[in-house]
Amino acid sequence: MMRVTSYVLVALCGWALAAGQLGAQTLRQPASLRPAALAHVPAHAGYGYYNKNKLQEEPSPSDAPAAPPETEPVVDDELAVDDEPVVETANSCEACYVPAYGCDTCYLFGSSAPFKVFRGDNRWGINAGFWTQVGYHTEGTNGEGDGLMNDYPNHVQLHQQWFFLEKAVDTGGAGFDWGFRADYVYGTDGPDTQAFGNRPDSWDYGWTNGGAYGSAIPQLYAELGYNNLTAKIGHFYTIMGYEVVPATGNFFYSHAFEFYMCEPFTHTGVLLEQKVTDDVSVLGGWTAGWDTGFERNGGSTFIGGVKLQLTDRAAFSYMTSWGDAGYDTALAAGSDTNGYLHTLLFTWNFTDRWTYVLQSNLVDNDQLCGTTEDTLSLNNYLFYKWNECWAAGARLEWLKDGRLNDGPAQGSAGEVVDLTVGLNYRPAANVVIRPELRWDDYEAASLLQDTFLFGIDTVITY
Repeated sequence: MMRVTSYVLVALCGWALAAGQLGAQTLRQPASLRPAALAHVPAHAGYGYYNKNKLQEEPSPSDAPAAPPETEPVVDDELAVDDEPVVETANSCEACYVPAYGCDTCYLFGSSAPFKVFRGDNRWGINAGFWTQVGYHTEGTNGEGDGLMNDYPNHVQLHQQWFFLEKAVDTGGAGFDWGFRADYVYGTDGPDTQAFGNRPDSWDYGWTNGGAYGSAIPQLYAELGYNNLTAKIGHFYTIMGYEVVPATGNFFYSHAFEFYMCEPFTHTGVLLEQKVTDDVSVLGGWTAGWDTGFERNGGSTFIGGVKLQLTDRAAFSYMTSWGDAGYDTALAAGSDTNGYLHTLLFTWNFTDRWTYVLQSNLVDNDQLCGTTEDTLSLNNYLFYKWNECWAAGARLEWLKDGRLNDGPAQGSAGEVVDLTVGLNYRPAANVVIRPELRWDDYEAASLLQDTFLFGIDTVITY
């Protein structure tokens, strides 16, 4: 009965909204595929978590500078899988909505413009930035938090100390330009962000410090642009999914199961993106498998998709990766990691304050998923922005995956429903505090127990 109820609940939340108004480890990768101390990780980076599939003149999913995590649900008239946040200054009563704070800002301290160490206004167009994420979460019934990224419970921990350096490509739609991007992260998210699809001790795989902390270089690439075509060459975030590795790109402190279990985080290869019209972009390229650095570990995959701006308020994207995911040295000899993955992502800003997001993943890869059954997910997000300082959100997710089943029916897919509710509070333009409550409901066949979790973190950008 619980499983039937879960299906109904997820399906209703996923489709009722769209039909009504649009005119819009414990859990881990198989143990051999993750770093020895921790688990699987990264996804594409982006810094506007309401606007993940908008077409944009900016080059790519991961090229946005580290402005504070954007809480405004805005789908503007350009599309990109991961958007650079639009910093909106709260300089009027209309922007703040809280006259008691005065008409200049609703922040407790600081100006309405975020502080940056490097302003990026030099003649070379080079930009740099930092952020710091510190968090705490409970252990839950299973003793390891949610078993995903948050698997170091009952500790105040540095999740991400991040530095990036970049020159963004900007052709203005005509002519030639070049750019680059490099990212470095240290913290408890570091080991999860390494290129563990490689052989151990290759690239950043194995850069650990003790049982929980480590570092990684999740991006290092060059980029070329000509007219409306860009080419990214090197090591970069995936274009799959909605949530991302950088803390500045997500509303919630914790992550969805589908982000952690169904998606690669990084690739090494070549990715082209052609802006066909203001409302359509097409992507395509080749990568050396999933989660690899500058070494091919048996992998060879196509990566690509299409992004559509449906209306001023609604956007849709289809992204796919298929071929041999690699991991040759992590799996038994003769293992076949050929498979298919797609992400369907729909974003709808149905009012100026309300945003709905629907994501569905399908993965067909017997070796990586631990079952001959397809891995399937359906994930719903609902966000409400009250003003520049306060926003609320909810995430309701259903996932079917073979690695969820630790019971006697090993090899068959297990299921879980995750419900997360949380707030974003900004006491200053550079600071966001994200408390949340999370309930993970596992089906009875799994040895994993239903669990309730509390978590809170703070992200400071500079």
